[in-house]
Amino acid sequence: MDYLTDRMRQASDELRFEDAQYYKEQIDALSRLRKRRFSPGKPGASAALSATLRLKQLLGMEKIPEIIVCFDVSNVQGEEAVASKVSFYRELADKLGYRRYKIKTVEGINDYAMIQEALRRMLRGLKEGRENFIPDVIMIDGGKGHLHAAFEVLNEEGFENVKLISIAKRFETIYSVSVEDGAFAARDLGISKDDPALYLLQKVRDEAHRFAVNYHRTLKEKQLTLSVLDEIEGIGEQRKRILLSHFDSIAALSQSSLETLASLPSMDRLSAKRVHAFFLSQPHD
Repeated sequence: MDYLTDRMRQASDELRFEDAQYYKEQIDALSRLRKRRFSPGKPGASAALSATLRLKQLLGMEKIPEIIVCFDVSNVQGEEAVASKVSFYRELADKLGYRRYKIKTVEGINDYAMIQEALRRMLRGLKEGRENFIPDVIMIDGGKGHLHAAFEVLNEEGFENVKLISIAKRFETIYSVSVEDGAFAARDLGISKDDPALYLLQKVRDEAHRFAVNYHRTLKEKQLTLSVLDEIEGIGEQRKRILLSHFDSIAALSQSSLETLASLPSMDRLSAKRVHAFFLSQPHD
């Protein structure tokens, strides 16, 4: 629980009071969870097997894995490729550990290289002090190939001792790394469909996928909005940035009032009228 308390204090010190409240609620939820599992007098509660304890057993770890991160990538035909990292403390989401990575070094469709770029950026962030906590388990959304790609990066960056696994979508197979005669091999952990560890890993994977897809949609939407705004006379780079930061979508921008547009920083009445008139002239479904 010290981990969550540190997160709460960090958020409070940085005046992010909503995040601080979120971590307080997580601490309270974890306390309630522990009471339900281990309170005497509740039938079977003391024998309840937590998902993290089960994961410890499956992975042959010396201690219960507390910090679990998962990477996923999202792209359409290689365009606006992004990766996400989500972080969980035991069974609770740690929003301060979430990261979004716009892929910079990979052209075309190459999920393996995209995963490698995102993972390498996290690991170098740890080395340089931009990331605070080394994960106990790193999970990749993918199969044996994705696992191998991630394994290469861990070794190159000197994090070969961090437990690495992947989750393959088709049969929800969990693979871990096995080095045989010095060569990489992927080992199927053989987790049953009703295993609490699998439920936890699926929950983490689904959150990573949601986070990546949402980021990808945001970038595509901004790209489309940018191309639309290029058609409006008198709307330069500064005004485009203002409009893009103020509105979440093209639909929201197109439905805004003249008064709202004119009230934005750097937008005068004439520019607001041009934007407003442009969207009024567009065909509607």
